[in-house]
Amino acid sequence: MAIVEALSYHPKFKAETKAYSKQVVYFPGCYSTYNDAQTAKAVVMVLAHNGFAVITPNFRCCRVPLQSNDQFAQAETNAQHNLRLLRPYLEQGIPVVASCPSCTLTLKQDYAKLSSAGAELIASRTYDLFEFLWKKTSFSKISGRSLTPWATMLLVISKPKGSGIRLSAYFA
Repeated sequence: MAIVEALSYHPKFKAETKAYSKQVVYFPGCYSTYNDAQTAKAVVMVLAHNGFAVITPNFRCCRVPLQSNDQFAQAETNAQHNLRLLRPYLEQGIPVVASCPSCTLTLKQDYAKLSSAGAELIASRTYDLFEFLWKKTSFSKISGRSLTPWATMLLVISKPKGSGIRLSAYFA
């Protein structure tokens, strides 16, 4: 059993410490880290509620904002740093969850093209938060919960037609 690890660079994301049987690495991204800590806290709480110890190494920017500002060398340095942090978890088969769409896409597509150890594993083990909850938990059985429009859309488009999904079951 693992113990929840708090974000060492942003301690206000810390979740309740208790024993869990499953682990997940959380990549919060720059926006959650520096502008919207409540989102990161909520992600940690949701993952913990679903039985996952949340591992949060000291990640750097995924690289998208740096590239957008013509800082390509620093972007590459950050990507290599993040992949070094992720590699041991990827090799153990521990999934990576990101709550930022840009970070998720970068981890899945750009990091997979790096010539570093672990790059070949990242695409298949990285998930958007809702994708992860849908595939790896009993999220599809939630009832009596109010979901955001984005989550509702993900529920609708991620289930095959005729699968019996009833949106009325998801709202109180």
